[in-house]
Amino acid sequence: MAIPTQSRLPGKTQIRKAGLLAFVFVMYSYTTAVLFSDYLSFFFPQISGWKHYLVSVALVAVVAYVNVRGIQMAGVATLGSDRFALRWGPVAILLGPVMYLFMRSMRARYERKLQLTQSRNL
Repeated sequence: MAIPTQSRLPGKTQIRKAGLLAFVFVMYSYTTAVLFSDYLSFFFPQISGWKHYLVSVALVAVVAYVNVRGIQMAGVATLGSDRFALRWGPVAILLGPVMYLFMRSMRARYERKLQLTQSRNL
């Protein structure tokens, strides 16, 4: 029987690297949840204060649940979110010029209205 010359157990360096990597991924998921809550509060202004934190915690809970379910569930969730994001990408690209022209016309209307109110105040 041969005596192994190298242990297959991870050393302290590998354990520290794995811990640091896990910490970075956890912080990334928290910041993503907060940024998503900020993004939602732009469209839904009633999400503020404690509701903002509730949405962030709910998103972290969903991600944690998917991770606990295992790699197959995480793969399905990743594919679903990727398909959702990629489905709306071409729509956003096509609507970009339309939205630009719309916002430009709205700004021109606002500037004309502002000039009219300033000329009436003089």
